[in-house]
Amino acid sequence: SLKAQTSLHSVFGNLKAPRGTRYKHVIEPDIRYTTIPYVYQDLYDDTKGRVTHPFFGGDTEQVTPNFTSRQPVTEFDNIQFDYRDRLSDRNLVTFGITNKLIRKRYRGGKPVYGQLIRHRIFQSYDIFSAQSAPKEGVLKQPWSEVVSQLSVTWDWFRFGSNIDYFPYQNVSKTRTSIGVGYEGNSIDLVHQSSFAFQLNPQNGLPEPGGALTSRQEIFSIAAKIDTKYLELVSTVDYNTLEQRFTNSAIRTLFKPPGECWALSLSMFQSQGQDAPQFEFTVPIYFGEGEGLTLGDPNDMMTR
Repeated sequence: SLKAQTSLHSVFGNLKAPRGTRYKHVIEPDIRYTTIPYVYQDLYDDTKGRVTHPFFGGDTEQVTPNFTSRQPVTEFDNIQFDYRDRLSDRNLVTFGITNKLIRKRYRGGKPVYGQLIRHRIFQSYDIFSAQSAPKEGVLKQPWSEVVSQLSVTWDWFRFGSNIDYFPYQNVSKTRTSIGVGYEGNSIDLVHQSSFAFQLNPQNGLPEPGGALTSRQEIFSIAAKIDTKYLELVSTVDYNTLEQRFTNSAIRTLFKPPGECWALSLSMFQSQGQDAPQFEFTVPIYFGEGEGLTLGDPNDMMTR
C-alpha cells in the first residue's frame, strides 16, 4: 500500500490579540494505491476428492461457504466475515479529500484545541476489475461507492452524517444524527436508511439499477445520564416502514463509593422477541474504578 498526501491550511479569527480565539481550516487531498496479489493455495482434500477449506468450504465447481454472515456464532451476535469478504486480485486506487476546522482558544490562561468539523469524501477504482475479461450480460463496476463522512462537534452541539452513494445502482445508504451533550449527559436523534440488493452470481455484485430486495428506515433515540453514583443509557428504535418499535434497551450502572465494584442491570428487547431479556451483573474493577462506564448509547442502536 502506498499513499501520497498533501496539506493546505489557512488561519482566521482574532489574529491581533495574543490569546484571541482562532480557527484553522485544513484541506488534505490524498491518493492511495493498494494491491492484493493472488496467492495460490492447494487445498485439495484427497479424502473428500474436492477442493475444500475449513472455514469457507468449497467443491469441484465453485466455492460453497461452510459459514455465512447470517449464521450466529452466539445467540447475540453473528460472525463478522464470510466468503464475500475475501479479498484477492485487487489493484485499488483510492481518491479522497479531507476538510477540518480546528479551534484554538484559551481557558485559564492555557490554550485549548478542539476539532469542530471534519468531513471526508473518498472513492476507489479497481484496476483489476476494469481490466478483467468482459462477461456476457455482466456490466463491469470498477468504481466503488462514494463515501461521505461528516462530523460536527461544537461545544455542546453535535451533528453527524454518513452517506454511501452507489453510482451504478443510483441509491444511497445514509445515517444522520443530531444531539446535545454536556458533562457526560447526552441525547441524540438518529435516522438510518439501508437496503439490500439481489447479487449477480457471476461477479457477486448488485445489478446496476436492480430492484431492492429489502429496505429499512429507522429512527432512534439514544440518551445517557451520568452522575457520580449512577449511570443510565437507553435507546429505542422505530421502523417507519413497518410502523412499529423494533428494538429497545436500558442499561443502568450503580457505582457505590470506593470505585472498585458496581451493580449493573440491563433490559433488552429485540425484534421478534415476545418478552424482554434481563441481565444482572456485579462487575469488580481494580485501579480506582477503571472501566466503570456504560459507554456510548449510540453503540446500542440498530446498525
